[in-house]
Amino acid sequence: MHRVSTWKGPYLHHRHILQILLFLFLLLLPSACRKNPSSSDHNPPPQEYDPRNISRNDTYSVGPSIALGPDGTVYVVWMDGGQNEFEFSRLYFRYKPPGGEWSEIEILTDTTEDAWAPQIAADPFGNVHLVWEPILPDPNIWHSEIHYRMRTPSGEWSDVKVLTNTGTAEQPRIAVDPTGTVHVIWNDGLKGKYKQKMSDGTWSITEELPTYILNPSIAVDFGGGVHVVFEQGGGDDIAYVHRSPTGEWSEPVNVSESRWIPSVYAGVTPYGHDSVLVSWVEVNGDFTIGRAIGYYVFISDTNISPLDSLPYRGEVSHLRFLWNQGVLFGFFIDAVLDGKIKIYQKDSGGWILIDEISAEGYGGWPPYTYDAAVDPHGNIHIVWSQSVGGDFDHNAEIFYEVIRP
Repeated sequence: MHRVSTWKGPYLHHRHILQILLFLFLLLLPSACRKNPSSSDHNPPPQEYDPRNISRNDTYSVGPSIALGPDGTVYVVWMDGGQNEFEFSRLYFRYKPPGGEWSEIEILTDTTEDAWAPQIAADPFGNVHLVWEPILPDPNIWHSEIHYRMRTPSGEWSDVKVLTNTGTAEQPRIAVDPTGTVHVIWNDGLKGKYKQKMSDGTWSITEELPTYILNPSIAVDFGGGVHVVFEQGGGDDIAYVHRSPTGEWSEPVNVSESRWIPSVYAGVTPYGHDSVLVSWVEVNGDFTIGRAIGYYVFISDTNISPLDSLPYRGEVSHLRFLWNQGVLFGFFIDAVLDGKIKIYQKDSGGWILIDEISAEGYGGWPPYTYDAAVDPHGNIHIVWSQSVGGDFDHNAEIFYEVIRP
């Protein structure tokens, strides 16, 4: 037993030494194989982005909406999610104070809903109001509602306010009047619905418009009148209804009278104290003058001006107008490959092209969607969604630019 004991001791000692040496070898091995820290693999250069790109990710970022606060702060919200439009999206939000940098991105919804169609508006007191269409999981039926949140000037977001409970509510639109009253419309089974939030924070009952609406647009005038335009007849015409400040709805008026020619992209914007400009696109199929024309009329009370149009004829889409301190601007996407967002300004001599936002270098596709706002100095703030890297389905980004006419 003694001989076995004296032999076992040295064996354990040598084994411990071998284990220690092996451990030190393995410890030093990674450093011996490690590349110089200055190599590009260890410290790759930062990814370069177009300076106008404010989303900067690899997902499907579309549907931007923009609002300007009373102090000039720019607010932008958009849909952002997976690798294509069929995956769940959430709402992303950023803001940029005057002369400052863009804030960090805030995510305003969670993965329990598929958040669509965000729209924002800013009131005279610095609050930001947001509506959107959440598509809620239901294994048996389509279920969509209208949700609302408010952001205070200090940056806090309110809890979600559910404005509907029908399961068929879609296409929310929002506007704020000079008193801070929030006006919201939406499509519920094609029937138009309306609700307002007073300046004291209370919500009205839901009102029903005297007509169905499809792809609507909303504006409020300085006196609190609500103006709504929409497609009717399956996109054959553009109709208009008005809600007086005392709550009466007018009967719908056909403003396009396009005689069975498809009329789409209805829009409305305040013009003057109590007038609005109503616009739309007619797809006429006449390639001798262009495939589509952007038309507009002015409406004051029940008076409708003669029909007019932008001077451009072509693949027009997403037409809209903005009016600011006597200056009228017109915008549309030239919806051809390598298309641009064209910006016109109207003066005493008619319409002139003042700028084009180029989509060159982003996959050969025109911008998907855009939104624009004009500040008191006449500067145009525009956001749009654009395919990047030649990947039409999987990667779209949100871009922002300021045009100073």
